Amino acid sequence: MVAAAVLLLIVLALTLAPMETTETDIPGRCIWCGHFALADAILNVLLFVPLGFLLGLRRHAVPVRIWGGLTMLAAAIEAAQLFLPGRFPTVSDVAANSLGAALGLLLAGLWKRGAPVLVRDSSHLPLVAGVFAAVFTVGPVLLLRPSLPDSEWFGQWTADLGHYDRYRGEVLDVRIGGSPAPSGRLPDTPATRSAILAGDRATVRYIAGPGTERLAPIFSIYDGMEREIFVFGGRKEDLVVRIRRSASEIRLRSPQTLYEGAASVAGDTVDSWVELRRGAVCAELASDPCRALAPPGRGWSLLLGAAPSNLFERLADVSWLALLFLPLGYGLRRNLTAHAGLAIAVVGLLAAASIAGGMQPTDWFSTAAGAGAGLLGGMWAARWVPRRFRYRTDLSPRR
Repeated sequence: MVAAAVLLLIVLALTLAPMETTETDIPGRCIWCGHFALADAILNVLLFVPLGFLLGLRRHAVPVRIWGGLTMLAAAIEAAQLFLPGRFPTVSDVAANSLGAALGLLLAGLWKRGAPVLVRDSSHLPLVAGVFAAVFTVGPVLLLRPSLPDSEWFGQWTADLGHYDRYRGEVLDVRIGGSPAPSGRLPDTPATRSAILAGDRATVRYIAGPGTERLAPIFSIYDGMEREIFVFGGRKEDLVVRIRRSASEIRLRSPQTLYEGAASVAGDTVDSWVELRRGAVCAELASDPCRALAPPGRGWSLLLGAAPSNLFERLADVSWLALLFLPLGYGLRRNLTAHAGLAIAVVGLLAAASIAGGMQPTDWFSTAAGAGAGLLGGMWAARWVPRRFRYRTDLSPRR
């Protein structure tokens, strides 16, 4: 109960803290809306799974009552969000929380019957774990590739977009592939789209403004459906590049390219360029101008979006891969199945790196460190778990 109480406090802290607005207002009765609807739904499910699991482990737990109570809690949280800045309660959030609670209770029931420890005796675990690691390494890389819709585009110079801060500098000129990109409807959207995908430079000449707390677009491109295509902007002392990814098509989030400390002094006239180059974003902004668009460990960004710093981004990459490779390490044994599972996972990792392109030394280090940490952590857990749980050969309830 203590663990459940602590987890409940964490859930309340995460859901009731005011947030900065990142989207336009969402109607409260909306079922499937918002630019990140799928990412929010998955997060809301995951948020209530541990709570349902811990409460379901109680000796005299009544699953239906616990599920009903957690669903009412989710509804109460959404109602409270009506009065919190940056929060937009929706019916879909309640449904996702309720589903997460049900899944947690289901897992608790299986745990009581001993099902989780049976998998340790399965010779197929390493193979399944290897496929799992490969799929969730390659899949996010494919989802994080650039995806520029074939629609009517509009250039925007220091636009006031509402969910971003307004840049207080002045844009003097913007060119993409040598052609002007005015503030307004772009004269030849297909040519601009082809130029960006071909790696032609987007050159921005501007007078630098003071730093802002949130991202402030210097030059951005949106289409007629108000979809973000490209953003070059500043945040505090940093410069940021955002480009639309395939993940946006299914309402997931995506990362951004952050150049820390690259912003110019307010009042300086700056000439900057940005281009796509073999799976990387390159810009004349720092000593390491090229950054991979989607290294193998960047799958976490599909749910969490942009990282606040490059250090956080690297740590998140390592943690994501460690989580994916942990089950493989847990089931790794000296037999043919284990070797096959490890081979599949490694091939998936190398395939993801190849598809991503633009891999820098730090990306390779994060990839190796994450996979290695997951394997070692799983192998340690395989030795730790058997000393505390007795394997069972049936799924009959414990008496």
